[in-house]
Amino acid sequence: MPELPLDRKHVLLSLENPVPIRAVRLKGATLAAAGLWVTRVDPATGSEDRRPESLGVQEGAGLEWDLETARSPGQVNTLRIWAEAGDAPLTLEILQGGGPESP
Repeated sequence: MPELPLDRKHVLLSLENPVPIRAVRLKGATLAAAGLWVTRVDPATGSEDRRPESLGVQEGAGLEWDLETARSPGQVNTLRIWAEAGDAPLTLEILQGGGPESP
């Protein structure tokens, strides 16, 4: 598992094409806490912000991050997720948002 640039082990999801994401949900019976970081691509310029933007660490068994109210505009191209959980499976749900490329 990668550790840099977050200084903790996490899962890195790289999307083939940047997409507008409305929200990310993570849930599981043994989930205690999790954090989410994203990088984005500006659709107008095509440039990527390589510094992960923290969307915060939350506690609980059912978590949701609202990306539409996040401070940076643009389409998401990577998600980094850190979770504190037991051995039970976790469910990740990515909700696509509106945007010029969305149907």
